[in-house]
Amino acid sequence: MADQFGVGKKWDGCLGDGGSGGSERKSHGEPLANSGCLIGMVAFNNAPKRPLFVLGQVVATPGALEALGKSGESAASFLVRHARGDWGDVDGEDGELNDHAVLEGSRIVSAYRTRTNEKLWIITEADRASTCVLLPSEY
Repeated sequence: MADQFGVGKKWDGCLGDGGSGGSERKSHGEPLANSGCLIGMVAFNNAPKRPLFVLGQVVATPGALEALGKSGESAASFLVRHARGDWGDVDGEDGELNDHAVLEGSRIVSAYRTRTNEKLWIITEADRASTCVLLPSEY
C-alpha cells in the first residue's frame, strides 16, 4: 500500500519492463531491479508527484554503483527526481532540452551530486527502453 508520497507504490512500465523481469545484463551496466518497479519515493516541492516518462530497463555502471555505495545513497532517489523532471545540476539550456525531450520523445540527461560530491549522470534513451546511471567518466 502506498502512502501519500507514493512510497511502496509500483510505477507501471519503468524498471524491468519488457517481460524479462529486469534480470538480464546490459553491456553498459548492471540491472538495478530484478522484478517490478518498487522504488522508495520522495516528495519534491516543485516536481510532479508522478513520473513524466517511463525509465525502461534501469542499469548502472560499476563506477556509479561504487559512488552510490560510498555515499550511502540509493539510485532510487536520483531516479525518482529524474523521472519527475528534476534534472538536477544541468544548466538552463539543457533543462529546456530535457523538457522538450519529454514531450518529443528524445534522450533525457540529468546530472546530480552524491553526498560525497561525486557527479552522477542519468540518461534515458529516446525510445524509453532503458535508463543508465553512470559517472561522466564512464560515458
